[in-house]
Amino acid sequence: DDLELAKQIVKEKILVGLESKFVESIHRFNVYSGIDDSSKERQSCIASLARVPTKGDKQATRASNSDPHPKTKPGSALWKLLTEDSLDVLLYEYIEEIYEHQGEMIGLNIKDSADDK
Repeated sequence: DDLELAKQIVKEKILVGLESKFVESIHRFNVYSGIDDSSKERQSCIASLARVPTKGDKQATRASNSDPHPKTKPGSALWKLLTEDSLDVLLYEYIEEIYEHQGEMIGLNIKDSADDK
């Protein structure tokens, strides 16, 4: 079926990153690609993409790679409509599992990175 095919493709062909763990995902992509991201210049680049606000930083309201759109609130009528019997939700839950597995495979078993909360 379509869901199983999508899961197979994700597992076999995609290095997964999660928007909710954006900085950690960028680091994973760099490690996988053999890119040393420890320099100040590269850290600055990652920070500008993630636009992680610091105390008193009024400029960093959203990441430079984000699209401003209204958030759907869990429990709302729209949320229920979007998530009820959704193959997308099932695929996303699988992607989260793959994310953890891939982290272990490439030697990055980082859980709940503080800079992504």
